[in-house]
This record gives sequence, structure tokens and C-alpha cells, in this order.
Amino acid sequence: MSSFLFLRIDSDQDLLSQEFSWLLVNNTGKIEQWSEKADNMSHVLKHIDVNTQLVLIIPDKWVSFYTAEIPIKDSKKQLQAVPYVLEDKIISDVGNMHFSVGSAISNNVYIVAAIAKDKILNLLELFTNSFGLQPQVILTDA
Repeated sequence: MSSFLFLRIDSDQDLLSQEFSWLLVNNTGKIEQWSEKADNMSHVLKHIDVNTQLVLIIPDKWVSFYTAEIPIKDSKKQLQAVPYVLEDKIISDVGNMHFSVGSAISNNVYIVAAIAKDKILNLLELFTNSFGLQPQVILTDA
């Protein structure tokens, strides 16, 4: 049975040397271990096994949130439409952004999260290559 490691990234500093706040929860929702004070990743890794699923919590300053009117119900097509819908609202090149469409807040209006693609790809690569962990979910601390 798998457990869940909630790992909070607190800053932009080098993630290899960064200290993390973390929480380990078993599949029944019981907290097994935690550290309110930051630990380095080698310490955190001692508490998990191969079935542990990683949930990353990233700083909200890395993510921008928008409302977007998307008159499409299919989620794949929504993601394809988002860059065109938001291109006038986003200063950065929308081609360099990763988007996530949230729930509808009214008829055809959705909350959309946007993060720089290089930020998310670097994060995924670091956790996969350096720590052997593939994040299952990425959330913001907002």
C-alpha cells in the first residue's frame, strides 16, 4: 500500500541543498512522520519506500492565476485553447508556459494556473534524476 509524501519547497534556492518541511501520510490518512523544521532531502528520503507517492507543494509566487472564458467542455481541448484565450493577459510568451485548468467558477469561466515551462520541467527533472522520485501531484501553497 502506498503512502504520500507532502514536500514543501520554500524558496528558489538550490533544491539539492535546500531544506524541506514535509509530512508522510499512510493510505488511511494517518500521519506517520513529519518535520515542521526543515530537513535536507537525504534525511527525508530515509523515511520513504518505493511505494511512496510524492506531492510537491511549490511557492505561490511561481504560479499566476487567471480567469478565462473557455466555451469548451472537453478538458484536452480546453488546454489547447488556453494559450489563445490568455495570450492578451500574460506578459510572457504563452508558448513558454504550462497551464492547468481548474473547475468552472461560472458558466464556461474557469480558473487557470500558469507556470513557466522551464521551472516545472527543471523541478520534475531534479526530483526524478537526483532523488529518484516522480511527483504525482504539484500544488501551490496559496
